Parts: sequence; structure tokens; C-alpha cells
Amino acid sequence: FVTNILDVYLGQYSGESVINFLKSGCIKAERDAVCSVDNFITATRASKNTWLSDERFAKTLDAYAEDDNIKKDAINSIRQEYILSLATLHDKIKGRNTVRFITENIYSYLIKTGFDKRIGEYISYFKNHGNQYLARQYENVWKTLIEVFDTLVYILGDKTVNLSDYRRYLTTALGQQKTGIIPTSLDEVMIGDLMRSKSEKVRYQFVIGA
Repeated sequence: FVTNILDVYLGQYSGESVINFLKSGCIKAERDAVCSVDNFITATRASKNTWLSDERFAKTLDAYAEDDNIKKDAINSIRQEYILSLATLHDKIKGRNTVRFITENIYSYLIKTGFDKRIGEYISYFKNHGNQYLARQYENVWKTLIEVFDTLVYILGDKTVNLSDYRRYLTTALGQQKTGIIPTSLDEVMIGDLMRSKSEKVRYQFVIGA
């Protein structure tokens, strides 16, 4: 989701980047409304100027939806609540800024949009449906993200970068984190000396150094 935020700006609000952002599952947009936006983008090839210019957006939407006010309201609500608020963030962090400044503003945006609460909703859902594995994974998401932000600020805080550089640093830091959990009962990975390792019902065995 965090990289999606940056990709919308770096991709000049391309249809693909906007839809990936809306379909990330980390915002509370209605699925039908997102589908309406997807169809709107496909039909009109909506650009950055389409989304950010009130006049151009209104003309494009009128031409696309005509008298379908329900469709118009759905698409406009997505624009108002999510795309324009994202544009406000982009205006703050565009150009060259310190890693600390960019990170602080992205964090504030995540809190403002309820990203942390959305993660909490996923955790509750999976726990209530008996899926402790996914619940634990989502518990690690927010913790991992905060650790990545802290690491970026600690190591590169005063370094001045553009958003392309920041995304690269962020992606590298996220790639070094592990949020997955290996179940302790159904699946196990055991590494040891061939003569000393004892295990039953082995389905696959890899011999290293053969």
C-alpha cells in the first residue's frame, strides 16, 4: 500500500497506478465504487489532469456517465475522499526533501486514512474466522512498517532525495523484513546433519552439497 502511494505520483496518475492504489484493500472504498472508477478510467483514459482539475473532471464524468447520477456519485466520492487527499500528500513531498520529512508525512497520511485501523479490522476478521496464521501475519504488518520507517529515518534521515530514490530505499528496506510465519505443526523446515537429524513422514528432502 505504501509503495502504491508513491507509484501513483511516479506514474503520473496512470490508470494502472490509481487502480492498484484503490484495490490495495487498505482503504475503505466500496468495491462497487472502485469497479465504477476502473470502468471510468478504461473508457476515458483519465489522466492526472482529469483527476486534479475540477472542470476537466466534471466534463469527463458528465460525458461518461451522462444521466446516471448513482455512477457519478460513486466515482466522485472516490475522487474526493481518496485521490484528492493523496494529491495533497504528493504536493507536500514532491521534489527533493529529506528522508525524515517524507517518512513523517507518509506516516501522517496513513494515520489520517485509517490504515492502522484497517489492519486491525483484518486481524479481528481472521481471528473470528479461526485463521490464526493470517491474523499473526497482519499483526506483523504494522509493526514491520514502523520498524522500516524508523530504520530509514535513523540511517538516512537528513539525506535529501526525490520520491523515486525514496521508493527505492523503502522497497529495499521492506524486502529485508520478514512478515511470514511458518506454522509450527503442519509445515516445518528442518536443517541438520544427515546422520543426526531424526524426523518422520518426510515428504521432501534436499541434500545440500551433493
